[in-house]
Amino acid sequence: MLFIGHVKPFCVSTIHVTHELLLSLLTGQAAVRELAFSGELNIDGSRIDLLRFFSLLEAPDATFAVVTP
Repeated sequence: MLFIGHVKPFCVSTIHVTHELLLSLLTGQAAVRELAFSGELNIDGSRIDLLRFFSLLEAPDATFAVVTP
């Protein structure tokens, strides 16, 4: 669920990031650990919980057949 403009009470971390940087994070082009403590991300809340969340993301399998005949 995406909440824009306010933080819900159950959130432990909120990030404010540009679209380009978010894509870099999700595709693995930017290292989360370095960015979390570099100042490029505006983080409200727990940086540790944010790193824990990003550690759950895996790189996609490039050979996965989305559509097969």
